[in-house]
Amino acid sequence: MLVFACPALLVGVHREVNVVFFVLLLLLAPGIFTQAASRPRWFWLYASAMAGPTAAILLSQAANGDWAWPAYDAASRFLFAVPLFLALRELPASSLRMLRPGVVVGAILAALMVLVAPHPYGEGRVTGGFLNPIYFGDFSVDLAVLVAFGIDWNRHEPDKLRLLGWLATGAAIYASARTGSRGGWLALLVVMPWLAAGRQAARTRGRGLGALLLAGGFACLLPEVRARMAEVYGNLAAFAHGNADTSIGIRLQLWRYALHLYATHPLFGIGADGWRRALPRGVAEGWLTPRAAHVGRGEVHNEWLGWAVRDGIFGVGGLFAVYVVPFALFWRRLRCGDGDRAARMGMALIGAQVVCGLSVETFDLTMTTAFYALVVAVLLAAAYPGDRQRESVRKAL
Repeated sequence: MLVFACPALLVGVHREVNVVFFVLLLLLAPGIFTQAASRPRWFWLYASAMAGPTAAILLSQAANGDWAWPAYDAASRFLFAVPLFLALRELPASSLRMLRPGVVVGAILAALMVLVAPHPYGEGRVTGGFLNPIYFGDFSVDLAVLVAFGIDWNRHEPDKLRLLGWLATGAAIYASARTGSRGGWLALLVVMPWLAAGRQAARTRGRGLGALLLAGGFACLLPEVRARMAEVYGNLAAFAHGNADTSIGIRLQLWRYALHLYATHPLFGIGADGWRRALPRGVAEGWLTPRAAHVGRGEVHNEWLGWAVRDGIFGVGGLFAVYVVPFALFWRRLRCGDGDRAARMGMALIGAQVVCGLSVETFDLTMTTAFYALVVAVLLAAAYPGDRQRESVRKAL
């Protein structure tokens, strides 16, 4: 049930994803140390990748003499996912299978939150619950791609379940559209066409893509979408004429200054708190306007540049590892029968996270890291089952 609850709690209850993550870890802890014999050959590659962000932070702080223990909080979720994966591999397939209905419920809940009880966020944008529109929109995108890539395209499950999956996908796309989060929309445009590359029948593929196009067309009719897309041209035009204090203009300033700082400290970065301390200097030297410095106090608004500035090339390498290693492992399971659907879901989630991270630092929230690390671990466990679930894994996910 905890695997089922995780996606709904992502958008519905503040910080409860972290609770699910650690409760699962504690419940499964007794079995973790008995799994040494069944570890897959690539286990240490996965373990090293998940340890990469923590190691990068440690190296950066040691080099800069700037110790900030909260910096390890989010990164620790990657590290704790390693023993969690070992235990998940030995769970019955039915337990892992609960992820699929969980993401369906989460996607529908996201739409209900912005439809029934929207929280105004200014500039015509709304969000659901406790999150700002960017994070809520990006979480909705994660749920949309997980649902869509978890649908059985080859008609091995009842039509009602596939219809429910498409309705949930549309609901999550609607929730993302209402938030006005353009980074999430870009992720949908990049990831969703992968559905056409599967081995399903052309007729089934056409129906699925038609449903996606219909959902996207409906979303484009929403005033939030029209306003935010029109704003892109206005922002770029204003930036070209010297007004840099627009949504896009501020991001361009922050990215340019982040690249400058990284170029001066490429190996170990400037430390966990170095970015915040460098902002006044950026204003004084003309890299940033005062408004851009104010907006940038919390983050660089780009996952890659954030890790580069704070932790240098090792931070970039750590982030690269937590994306690429699981993606490559999922890729190996495509067209292999067992775990094929889990592999598609995992690759879609990673792709969505990469694109969403181009406009916001997704992993600075512990709940984002916990959700990503947990779902990747569940899907890897389904794609590479342990001895106890091997017989029933064909039914999983």
